Amino acid sequence: CALPIYNFGEMANDFFRMVLWWCGMTEVLLFSDDEKIFNLINSVIDGRYKLIWCTYKSLEKKLYPYTDIVIMYFDKEMVKKGTFKTIVQVKGRLGQRIPILTLMEEGTPQNIFSTLIAGAYDYLEIVKNSKEYKKKIEDAIRWNWYLGKYGLREK
Repeated sequence: CALPIYNFGEMANDFFRMVLWWCGMTEVLLFSDDEKIFNLINSVIDGRYKLIWCTYKSLEKKLYPYTDIVIMYFDKEMVKKGTFKTIVQVKGRLGQRIPILTLMEEGTPQNIFSTLIAGAYDYLEIVKNSKEYKKKIEDAIRWNWYLGKYGLREK
């Protein structure tokens, strides 16, 4: 009689996904014009959160939903232009306390500082290590949970 072999890591992961679905899945809004970035972030969150992808044209037209956290991707061209005012636009619509994680391609320390001053919660430079992305996304989600738990999130 062979006993079934269970992968408890997979079972725990499936259970976690089911609980998220039952409780109302955390929504992550990604602003990016690059499908590769969407695919990267989608693979990092691995179904744990609902990923909503919008382009910067959607931002200009204010055609994006209210979500729990926001990730904004700034490519080389956007970083050179210093178009970090988009952070202010999103905070103006979604609230000052919404955690925004910026993802930058070839950002200088000045660029990084500018995004933080504009209101970003944290930043990431383009890296190959998906564990770093996952950690930063989970940190932003925990921060949003904390704001909600203690009544600090804007309605």
